[in-house]
Amino acid sequence: EAQHDLLVEKGKVDSRGRVIADYNKSVAHQFTGNLLLRYPIEFTSFGVAPYILGGGGLITDGKSSGFYDVGAGVELRLTPHWGVFSDWRWNFVQGNDRNDVNTTRAGVRFVF
Repeated sequence: EAQHDLLVEKGKVDSRGRVIADYNKSVAHQFTGNLLLRYPIEFTSFGVAPYILGGGGLITDGKSSGFYDVGAGVELRLTPHWGVFSDWRWNFVQGNDRNDVNTTRAGVRFVF
């Protein structure tokens, strides 16, 4: 899996929801490459595929930081080409533990 994300950030909050940084707008690009290990389970009319992932990449917003990530998720394949998924990822950003990111995603997946 390879992806590019455009991140737009208006501020940062700590684990209790308190604002620790407030600024107008910051734009960053995140380039990621991950190895996905899936375990597909086929049923009569649909499939389920739990997976784990790991990899790394680069975040750049005028300065660059490397990171590595780990995560897990599940995909429910409703047809051979359409499915829904949800996963969780933890990004370990180099240089400062306060920049580590915890991400939960959900979406629709089309396979061709």
